[in-house]
This record gives sequence, C-alpha cells and structure tokens, in this order.
Amino acid sequence: MHTHTTLLMQIIKTVSVLVLSVLSVTAFGKGACTLPDGFVVTGAPKATEKTRFVSRTETVTIKAPLEFILQQTQKAELENTIKSDDDLPSVAGTFNLTEGRFKKAGDKRLTCLTDGSSLVEQILTNKVDRTEARFRYIVWGYTSPKAKAVDFAVGEFVRTAIDADTTKVEWTYSFVLKKNRIPGCLGALGRWVFRTFFLNRSYADMMRHTLEAEKNNAEAAYDPNQTETEIKPGNKV
Repeated sequence: MHTHTTLLMQIIKTVSVLVLSVLSVTAFGKGACTLPDGFVVTGAPKATEKTRFVSRTETVTIKAPLEFILQQTQKAELENTIKSDDDLPSVAGTFNLTEGRFKKAGDKRLTCLTDGSSLVEQILTNKVDRTEARFRYIVWGYTSPKAKAVDFAVGEFVRTAIDADTTKVEWTYSFVLKKNRIPGCLGALGRWVFRTFFLNRSYADMMRHTLEAEKNNAEAAYDPNQTETEIKPGNKV
C-alpha cells in the first residue's frame, strides 16, 4: 500500500510541474523570439488509431453575432485574457517558420517562453463561413524540462452562430502523453491522473477564464446598431 501511495504522489508531482509550460501554450504573444542554435524545423506529429488523447472541452454562449466576435478575436491577443499564476512563464514572442502571417492551414511558427524554453505551433484548420468558424492547431517540440512528459497537444476553437445575435464558443484541448515517461508510461492510469489532477483543475480553470474574458469583452463592446462587416473565408480566428 505504501509503495502504491508513493508512486501516486510521484505521478501527481510530475503532472503538476507540467503546468509551468503547457498553460502558456495558449497565449500567443508578440515580441522577441529568435531561432535557437541548431534548431531544425520538423514535421508535425501525426495521430493514429492507437493515439490516446486526454481531452477537455469548455463552452460559453455570447450575446453577440459570430461576425462581430471574429472581428474582436482578430484584434485581441490571448495573453491579455488568460488568468494564470504569476509564477507561470508567459510568451516572450514568436518567429514565423513559414512565409506570411500565421493564419492559414500549414502555417508554422516557433513560440518562445519567458523561462527560456520554446515550442512549435502549426495551424491544421482555419475555416470560416456565415454560421461557423473553426480554428484547429497542433503544438509540439517542447524544450522545457517541465513538459517532457507531453508528446504533443491539439487545440480547437469552434464558434457557431446560434441565431443572429448569439454565438456559442467551444474550446477543446487534447494532450498526448509520452509512453516512456510518467505518467504516460502507466497507460490508462497515467491518463486518469493527468486528467484528474491537471486537465480538470488548473487547465480547466484557465480555459474557463479565457472564454469568460472573450464573452465579457464581446458583450461589452457589441453595439447592435453598428454596421455589419462580412467575414471572409480564411480570416484568422
């Protein structure tokens, strides 16, 4: 019994330190970011039928049209809305690894964190029509020792027009753990621990706070008498 308790505490401790890196993945900032010496651009990881994701979805309903919300998200930086502990690293800047802006499928960039580590992001899907906007991205290549247990992660924002003045925003974040490190090496038990002690706690709080900030900002700024602006397919969301 003592051995099992000790192992569980070690798993919880390992999961806890991941917070210092993965919480900052969702904050896309502007600023200085240069390629590290010896950096090599690699292809994004590919999920297979055997890939086991650990996922969390948060949803919010906003009293504002989809078109207006997309205009707001194009202006805002997520780093200004995420509420996290002061001890957590934030984003120092980004460096585009492909030509043009980071807005279409295939676009890739390096993200530098304030603790000196970095990671790579790539857009998988960025589609917009009159009733739905879908933005899906993958994150990998974590250099922080605190995130060595994470293989990669996939995030997706889906914003759907419920009616002319109401939009539902759904954010799903899915992690894939490395099978040769705790907690991923423990299979289903490790994924349960990761979900219970991290994803459903610290990360869920951050996701809810981020969506609530989007809701509050959009509803405070929305004027139903304003002139509508058409959202063109491919706009950044």
